[in-house]
Amino acid sequence: MDIESYPKAFMSHSHQNAELVHKVAGLLRERGVNAWLDKWELSPGDSLVDKIFTDGISKSDLIVIFLSKASVQSNWVKEELDHAAVRRIQEKVRVIPVVIDRDIEIPPSLITLFRLSLFSDDDIDEVVGRIVDVAWGRSVDKPSLGPGPQMAPVSVSGMTDFGVQMGMLLIDKTERLNSDYQYVSVKVFEDVLGFSPDEINEGYYDLDSNDLVDTTKAFGIYPYRFGHIRPKVLLWHYLKSTKAFDYDLEKDLRVVAALVENEKFINGETIRAKTDLPPLRINHAVEYLSLNSLVEVDRWMGTSPFVFGRVRATIATRRFLNENVF
Repeated sequence: MDIESYPKAFMSHSHQNAELVHKVAGLLRERGVNAWLDKWELSPGDSLVDKIFTDGISKSDLIVIFLSKASVQSNWVKEELDHAAVRRIQEKVRVIPVVIDRDIEIPPSLITLFRLSLFSDDDIDEVVGRIVDVAWGRSVDKPSLGPGPQMAPVSVSGMTDFGVQMGMLLIDKTERLNSDYQYVSVKVFEDVLGFSPDEINEGYYDLDSNDLVDTTKAFGIYPYRFGHIRPKVLLWHYLKSTKAFDYDLEKDLRVVAALVENEKFINGETIRAKTDLPPLRINHAVEYLSLNSLVEVDRWMGTSPFVFGRVRATIATRRFLNENVF
């Protein structure tokens, strides 16, 4: 293969960590990744700016940033990080943070990215393997899928139009409030959608039988089967193929999961401060991760606008991120 055919990885680091980074770069080259390292690429008289930013960062397929107590204080690394952040946003270039010192302040532009840990030589093989997998576009090995349950939920196409429209109305009302999941009166579907009692009951059956809503029932609601109804987080994921959202549900899951994994335990206000996600989307992500046993959630009163008190990472959180790399 021509050298240009190999994926190119720019290695951003402090020279105080040069020995470790050189070892990683050498192993990457042995495994088919063209690691760009200043020691190997710069010649006497070269322009540092041209070489590093024009030949290095701008022409790399991924950017590996080694985070240490020295590098987060380095002006050169800060400049490289700024250029990497621009390429990540504009060109979707993969940026891989590798933490090599404990208890350091992570730069804001990297907080929501899943990070690799390289605290000792024992971690080198795993870190190199993960970078190689990303560089060559290989997915993480995972078990093959077994047969699904006998009673799998019906697809959206299998729902009646009444159920789909009622679900979309619940989503619209909740997102306009941008808060937690509020109950909606049965009369709303009659007034807004113009549905008859039979049509509302038909739509309710679709939503309730697929466990997409919570409902309240009371005396005097006849001819309806419920009095008030509110959406569950699964409703958003169930209708994502039908309703056009202006945000990416899966990306929110990965962003929140990565932050939880990196912080180990965290509350809603901290998630909002570090991701700029609104409370409703944070609630969506945490509830969905919790329902799928990917995080552990503590709940108590007084946490509004969040529907949880604190969320904690588990082994399942890391495995989810391993299988859903940014």
